[in-house]
Amino acid sequence: MIVALNERINNFLLIENLFDIMKEIISTERFQKVYIDYAGEKSTQKENYDNLRKNNKKFDYLMNKLNYNPILEGKDIQIYFIAPIQRLSRYKLLTDAILNILPKDSAYTEDGKSLSNLINKILKKANRKAAETLNFSEAVKLLLLLKFQNNEIKLHQLFQNRELLFHSDLMSVKSVFMSKKEEIHNSLKRNKNNDSQIQQFSIYHVILLTDLLFICKKEENQGGSFFYKVIQKAEKSRVQLEMCEWEESNDDQSCQDNRETDIASKLFLLIFTILRDNSNRRGINRMLNTKYMFACTKSEGEIWMKNFENDCPVFALESDE
Repeated sequence: MIVALNERINNFLLIENLFDIMKEIISTERFQKVYIDYAGEKSTQKENYDNLRKNNKKFDYLMNKLNYNPILEGKDIQIYFIAPIQRLSRYKLLTDAILNILPKDSAYTEDGKSLSNLINKILKKANRKAAETLNFSEAVKLLLLLKFQNNEIKLHQLFQNRELLFHSDLMSVKSVFMSKKEEIHNSLKRNKNNDSQIQQFSIYHVILLTDLLFICKKEENQGGSFFYKVIQKAEKSRVQLEMCEWEESNDDQSCQDNRETDIASKLFLLIFTILRDNSNRRGINRMLNTKYMFACTKSEGEIWMKNFENDCPVFALESDE
């Protein structure tokens, strides 16, 4: 394509149309598949490259040697990894720039608009593929840390047609319900990975997939590494999630003085109800439902509610248009 573009630029003083050259290549199924697959890996490319250099001495030696090769013109080799991804974006800029200076009655205007729309669709598909790749990579790392009681589920089964919607640390209310709200609120503002806080409060790690919910406890191995012990596994269809403000349980003067405090500083309850069955009937079945209550800030709770209501990640909902 570049050779054809340069040839037309050199042979014509006034250039109105480069669209046909670009469209001939870009419109092919082969180009689109290769570009989307390659660009879709950009989110994990650097991590994979760094891991290879760290764990493969021969590869690291070759990369160090290559960095001194004049062919790289003194640039880091990773710049050349990104260059093919950036090229299509530059073709989009070139197409739009030509469209802006073309006469309104030009015979090439419609071709230019068509090409611009085509490139835009390909870029959107590539961005979506990159988001999916990043999501899958994060999900694999997270799910490999899960430890099930009695090994009731195989890890490879978790990766089948599922996406990671959201996960985070949450503070269990069960063990701290009698504590002062001020202490809990202060702990939420601090780093939850702080060892002293973990000893004082019970922290759970909650993981939401497209159709599964895991409530886990973080535990350490003898070597210092950690894993997530699965306390509760439930189908998402059997889980109800609600959020409510945590009402004050005392009427001391300090509480009355803070009534006009901004709502963002208040504590909320995030309540996961695991239904005994899907019927949600009143009576004995409802009494056997399991509830998990967590203290959270308003913003934390809203993020959980938003992700729980979605059936799929945001990138899967985007349109190509």
